[in-house]
Amino acid sequence: MRAPKLASWPKNINDMLGTNKEQLSRIIDDTDQTMILFQKTLKNVDDVVGDEKLKTDLKQTIGNMPQLLGETRDTITGMQKTYGPGQRQPAEHANRHQGPRRTGRRHGQ
Repeated sequence: MRAPKLASWPKNINDMLGTNKEQLSRIIDDTDQTMILFQKTLKNVDDVVGDEKLKTDLKQTIGNMPQLLGETRDTITGMQKTYGPGQRQPAEHANRHQGPRRTGRRHGQ
């Protein structure tokens, strides 16, 4: 078995790089842009995760979600009992607490 000639490797690599130079340049540019975006993303994640107050507040908010969802469910159940399932509030009741309707027209138009 014959060993490959080491002297021909540089020429082969040079030929390969020469024919694909434009493509390699695009790959390097794309990789550079990807790395910049990745660094920005990591910084943004670190800003959120690294802020102890924000972490504490976020954990508290997530911890309160089951209670909030339960209260929302109770409210909807109460509304269904009051108005019947699948029915809308009567228009006069829904509008009772709203101010006068505005049509967007000015007087005299």
